[in-house]
Order: sequence, then C-alpha cells, then structure tokens
Amino acid sequence: METNAEPVRVEVRGLVRAYRSARGREVRALDGVDLEVPAGTPLCVAGASGSGKTTLLRLIAGLEDPDGGEVLLDGTPVGRIPPARRRISLLFQDAALYPDLPVYDNLAVCLSLRRRRAAPLRARVEAMAERCGIAHRLDALPDRLSRGERQRVALGRALLSRPALLLLDEPLSSLDPELRFFLRLEIAALQRSTGATMVHVTHDPFEAFTLGERVAVLHQGRLLQQDTPEGIRLRPADRHVAAFSRFPPMNFVPGYREGESWVASARPALRLSLRPPVPDGAMVTAGIPPEAVEVFHGAGGIEATLARLESFDGRTIFYADIGDLRLVGQGEASPLPNCGSRIRVGIGTGEVLWFDAGTSRRIEA
Repeated sequence: METNAEPVRVEVRGLVRAYRSARGREVRALDGVDLEVPAGTPLCVAGASGSGKTTLLRLIAGLEDPDGGEVLLDGTPVGRIPPARRRISLLFQDAALYPDLPVYDNLAVCLSLRRRRAAPLRARVEAMAERCGIAHRLDALPDRLSRGERQRVALGRALLSRPALLLLDEPLSSLDPELRFFLRLEIAALQRSTGATMVHVTHDPFEAFTLGERVAVLHQGRLLQQDTPEGIRLRPADRHVAAFSRFPPMNFVPGYREGESWVASARPALRLSLRPPVPDGAMVTAGIPPEAVEVFHGAGGIEATLARLESFDGRTIFYADIGDLRLVGQGEASPLPNCGSRIRVGIGTGEVLWFDAGTSRRIEA
C-alpha cells in the first residue's frame, strides 16, 4: 500500500457558524474557534452532543461556509480549493456503502471507474482489504456484512483515495465495545502508515485520548482547551474539561476559604487543611478526583455512610455520603462493608484542583 507523502496542515481561525432556531433566535453552533493541526498529526475533537463537533468537521471539509473566520489547508482557504483537489476523505457513523456493489467495488469506487480492475489497482485494493481484515469478504454484498465489517470497508475506501486529510465523524459510536476496541487500533495503525492528517470527532473521552496526539475539547460551540491527553487530564482548563476527562467523574464541591482551611458548603461542614489560592472568605469549587477519595480501614478520616458499590475493570467504585454531600471514590478491588454501613474516608489533598466559582476556570495553585 502506498503512503500519503503530502499530509496537509489545517488551521482554523475565529470560526463562527450560526443558525436560526424555530423561534428565530440566533444559535451559534461554533463561536470563535481557533485550532491548528500540524501536517500528519491525529487530532481528536471531543465534547458532548450539541457542542459543535460535526459542524466543525463539515466546515473543515468545505461542505458549509462559515459565518465568520476561515479554514486554511496549507495556508489556502478551503473554499478556494476545488473539491477534486482538496484530497479529503470523510468517514461517518453510517458506513454509507453502495448496497448493490460487493466489497471489492465499494473499496475501489474512489479509483478510476474504467481501470479499477487493472492489476496495479487491484493490488492496492487487496492490500488495503488485508490491512482492514476484510480480504476474505471481497465478494460479499454489504447486507451480508456485520456492522464492524461495514465500517472496515468504509475506512479502507477512505484511505484508498490517499487523502491528505482524513475526517472521521464518530464512526465507532454505534458499535459494540469489542468492535470499538479493535477498530480504534486499526484506525491508529492506518493513520500512522498513511501519514495523513486526521481530525476525529467523538463524545468518548477514552477514544479521544487513545487516538489523538492532541485533543481539543468543545463545549457549546466554544473551544475550551487544546492539549495533549496528559495535559487535558492533569491540567484541565476549566470544570467542563475536568468533568469530561475522567471516569468516574470528578467530585465538584463548592466551598470557601477560611484562614488556612477550605470549608465545603455542605451540612455538616467539611473542613480540609488546605489553603486554596483565593482570598480569605472567597468562594471556590474544589475538584476532588475519585482516586483521591479513599476508605480508611482503621482510625482517622471522616465518618460517612457507604451508599453504593460498583466494580469496574479491577477497581472498586464507591459512593460515600457525608451528610448531604456525596463523594465518588475509587481504588483497587478490596473488601468493603455492605451498603448502608458506616465507614471513614480520607481525601488526598495534594490531588485537589481548584475552580473559580463564577467562571468555572481552573485556578493555578
């Protein structure tokens, strides 16, 4: 299989896209988004439904015109590049295969229609089918394929066009977990082998962190942060990024500074020996990671009620109620008492993050 020797650099500058609601109100799907994707780099754009991910992808592809800002491919506005010369391949949640064509022809449709059975082109199709694990299905029609096989065909077809830019719009979201796992591996390997620039949008943080060298987090049309997966997780720009980047979710507890302590706005008050980076008396939200909440099997800690237990991937996830405050914690699988039992929990204060109570932005310690 031949590799793509000329990946494209993508620049998004001040991108705005607005729509009119049924009541005539302007709704901004994107509001001043700035992004840069170096040539040959896989970027994952992540966020909840309605955050603007698909709109961003369509504007990068040139399928829509922005209301403000611009998209540049190697320094040229995408709208000034004829579609046939953009060298962009798109892969969507729906594989969108031709139902009356066998797998071979679905793969080869991006090649010359009159020559796609010629020996050199057939070799390319067969090599791609081998890479995608569908070489044994070349004569099958799409309705005879599983969902995972159909997505493999769509991925192979997208890559056979030797794209400079590969755009993926949640192509794994409708698949079962096992298929998602293996197709993540295949997408990562095929992107590396082709060298194409990749922009992959997803609502799944695990998918974003495993496929992207860099991750951009969108929320309600605004770019909150673009960083490495490690930077997103350890240094979230604000509360929304912190919530997105962790499972189980981070505990967000409002409170205020009182001298050398932080006091939670809960009943009864929870006091920690911390000094948040805010003035005395100021409101500040503590972001407490689940892994910082632990169960004490002896003396010490804070008295709580064990509300719920879950097991996940060799870990124990527990919910502890301290008055009207519920904390989520996690740790290695270990015996815990039954739900409803009284326990004692501690908080690893060195792992607490601080967020402005008004803006939700993280406050540097």
